[in-house]
Amino acid sequence: MILSYTRRSFLLQATACGGTAYLNATKATAYEEAGNKLRIAAVGVANRGSMGIAYCSGEDITALCDVDAANVGRAQEAFPKASRYSDYRVMLEKEQDIDAVLIAVPDHMHFPIAMAAIQLGKHVYVEKPMGWTVEEVRQLTQEAARQGVVTQMGIQGHAIEDGRRLCEMIGSGVIGAVREVHVWTSRPDWPQGMTTPLPEEPVPPTLDWDLWLGNAPHRPYNQGYCPRRWRVWWDFGTGALGDMGCHLLDPVHWALKLGAPLSVEVVKREQCTEQSGPLYSTLKYEFPARGDLPPVTVYWYDGIGKGNFVPRPEGLPEDTIIGDSNDSDNGSLFVGDKGFITAGEYGGRNPRLVPDTLMEDYEYPEPTLQRIGWMDRAHWKKWHHWDWIRACKGGPEPGANFNYAGPLTETVLLGNVALRACALGQTMQWDSENMRSQNVPEASLSSAPVHGMAKEAQDETRRLNTT
Repeated sequence: MILSYTRRSFLLQATACGGTAYLNATKATAYEEAGNKLRIAAVGVANRGSMGIAYCSGEDITALCDVDAANVGRAQEAFPKASRYSDYRVMLEKEQDIDAVLIAVPDHMHFPIAMAAIQLGKHVYVEKPMGWTVEEVRQLTQEAARQGVVTQMGIQGHAIEDGRRLCEMIGSGVIGAVREVHVWTSRPDWPQGMTTPLPEEPVPPTLDWDLWLGNAPHRPYNQGYCPRRWRVWWDFGTGALGDMGCHLLDPVHWALKLGAPLSVEVVKREQCTEQSGPLYSTLKYEFPARGDLPPVTVYWYDGIGKGNFVPRPEGLPEDTIIGDSNDSDNGSLFVGDKGFITAGEYGGRNPRLVPDTLMEDYEYPEPTLQRIGWMDRAHWKKWHHWDWIRACKGGPEPGANFNYAGPLTETVLLGNVALRACALGQTMQWDSENMRSQNVPEASLSSAPVHGMAKEAQDETRRLNTT
């Protein structure tokens, strides 16, 4: 299988840490007593990274690493004893006593940082999606299992009760066999459909732009890439699917015990280019039967309210609220033989039967899945990190460990493979075991967001460049 690295792989290997020799360090200690503090290093300490550090602040925050020195300076105000770094490889070489690594950086750098830490035997927490390509996700899943480290992907809703309650509702058979699911988001909240790179701007004095690019192809700096809008660009991000797919498809994957899809069809796609994701899209995933569960079709919609919409299944009243608050935000709808269940954004929040009158006398099933209930609901976003910390100290395996999160993330990222490799209306057949498509060769090069575009998408890009 061909790795999707560029000449910048050299940058990721040739450093003061001496190649790969430091990978032979001893594995992190497995803590047995809750009183012992984990020694945690953080890579990416601004925005989402700063939240993760705060959630783990009861542990020993040993090292702070960020390619922007200003970010490290701000983070160090709260943890003055922590060592500071700009290059994660140097940090891993020098901080060999750390137990675990928090990773909150742009998507294209999740894999190299997580893989280096895992091979050192460090526990890792990686924000979603855990890799930039399907192949990267598969390799991380396999390597974490070989090394026996504790892993967690950042889908915070997986730790709350709502997702478990949704699974139990589906499992109880209250809506019968589920054969169709609709999942939607209003993302992207940033401009997509970009056709050309942005013009060069001066690099901020505190930023190491070369380190930020990492394994991505070189391009001049522009603030439209860093620090906040990197999700737009295929070289760095994974678009609306990578941003919200892991959150919204998590309860679907969990409740319906999904494995890999058999196929992905591009139903709708507006202005998907070689540079960036589409303005909006609709995808159709087909999953096989699982045990006594029937085959199921899962529809993904992004750009809701920005040109895309969720069609109402027959039998659902037009005035019924689905999702978080209405059908132009985020949510999911499970269509069963005997009815409907809808849920909101994170981890299947607020699962309920619809129409709402069905909830008046409804009693939720007896719990069958373990809860993570030691915190009050107002602080639910901390639970996911605490679930990971507990496991690092010898507790139960965390819910979004890579054995679970890996297959989920592969499904999510396959949507991007289809968006970039397939013509509109084309169905990409998928062989998960071999990570290749039987009918779309462009999707089989590296199971990646392919760098070549299908003819229809190329024509679309040329049209946009001339208008």
